[in-house]
Formats: sequence, structure tokens, C-alpha cells
Amino acid sequence: MSWLIVAVAAIYFGLLGGWRDATLGRFHRKAFELFGKTEGISKVEVFLLMGEDADEREETFPIRPYGSDDPIYGRVELTGDELEHFLELWSYQVPSYWNQALCHEPAYGFRLYRGGRLVGETSICWECSNFYVTAYPGMSGWYGFIAESKSAKDLLAFCDARLPYKRSEPRPEENKAEQGGAPSR
Repeated sequence: MSWLIVAVAAIYFGLLGGWRDATLGRFHRKAFELFGKTEGISKVEVFLLMGEDADEREETFPIRPYGSDDPIYGRVELTGDELEHFLELWSYQVPSYWNQALCHEPAYGFRLYRGGRLVGETSICWECSNFYVTAYPGMSGWYGFIAESKSAKDLLAFCDARLPYKRSEPRPEENKAEQGGAPSR
């Protein structure tokens, strides 16, 4: 029996990346792999998660850390040249655990496929600078990214060009605060 435990541990640590999980932590490794392991991705689905009630579809997109689903307002499947351009933009994203707020109002959800197999799923919130990572089935959490970077803005522009939506207008208090004035109360 003890040889079986040793064999399983050897396979996990030697062949399945367990040494990285032990040193970096699986959650952190998965966050970087989500953007970094794009070789062999054959299809990407982009889902619009914000929109007008009239455009809402029956299908939903999971927000796994919350254990909830967001309505879908649009969907596009990327293949060919669009897929290549997307993957280039996708791979330039910079995960940064400490660079996030504690909310999550995602504009877009993403599913990445290698062959016919789903290998990545997340939603991204540019306002909160975060996305979700699934470390193990049933275990997901938030991870930050640098939403102000050129590469993040380029990815958002790419998605906006294919699935545009009307962003809400800033409240008057927000405009004053951005211009250096104090919000009125």
C-alpha cells in the first residue's frame, strides 16, 4: 500500500506539475496559466455579461466564486485570424494578485477550448481589475490583473468591437471627484 502512495505522489509531482503547486500554490499557477498557456487553443467563446434587458438570453454564464450565474446578452465564437489576434492580446495580460478590488461586475466572460475540450473559463471585470480562477472543481477565487495596462485596454477594445454594450453614465458625484472637486452631499 505504501508503494502505491509513493507512486501516486511521484506521478503527481513529477508529471502533473505538483512541484509547482507545492512551491507556487495551485491557485497562483492556474491564474498565470489561464493567460499564458495558449498553445493549441482552437476556439474561444466570448460572452457579453452586461446589456439591455431586451437583449438578455436564457443562457447564463457562471461566476464560480459567487456560486451564481450572470445573464448573457451576446455571444461570439472566435476562430481563424480573429482567434489568433485574440490569443495574442490574451497572452499579454498580467496577473497581479494584489491589484484588485473586492467587487466583480464583469463585462465579458470567456471560454477557451483545446480541441473540443474546455480548458479555461473566466469572467473579467476591468472596473475591479479582477478575474476568477478555478484551482480545483468547486474551488474558485479572485485574482487581480493590471486593467490599466495597454494590453488590458486592447483586450477590452477587441471585445467591445465584437460585442458592444452601453456603459452606464457616471453619476454627477463621480464626475466632480474625477475633476478634483468634492462630491456634493
